[in-house]
Amino acid sequence: MPDSEPKAEHFPRRNRIIAGISKAVLVVEAKQRSGALITARLAISENRDVGAVPGDITRPQAAGPNGLIQGGAMPIIEPADVLALLGMDAAPIQPQLISDSPLLSYIQTHPGAQLEEAALAINCPAATLIDEISELELTGQLIRHPDGRLTVA
Repeated sequence: MPDSEPKAEHFPRRNRIIAGISKAVLVVEAKQRSGALITARLAISENRDVGAVPGDITRPQAAGPNGLIQGGAMPIIEPADVLALLGMDAAPIQPQLISDSPLLSYIQTHPGAQLEEAALAINCPAATLIDEISELELTGQLIRHPDGRLTVA
């Protein structure tokens, strides 16, 4: 139940649920005996894909993933491998450029402006612009600096 305290006897049932509802299981670090390996074995028994990040053979935390790879789990070496584990195409997504953005236009003519300043200038609430700023950052069109300044990429 949601309000129950964590108890050792609950973990196997929790791990079985995690394995059952997951499309795939990825083990990054796990000692030879760990809950992560129990979850991975349960996932295999449920015909789920299992991936593992290989590790330094001298570290106990790498024994689990290395053993899984030795047993047939997919080695995860780079981010594209995670997409492959999930059955997704690793082709890069072409960002959609937002050239008609009033925010972007304002930042082009006022580099280093702050969010609040830009919001007032284009007559748009700052809370509304936060989503657009995130989208512009993700598409590589805008840079949000640690001090809050905004510049065109």
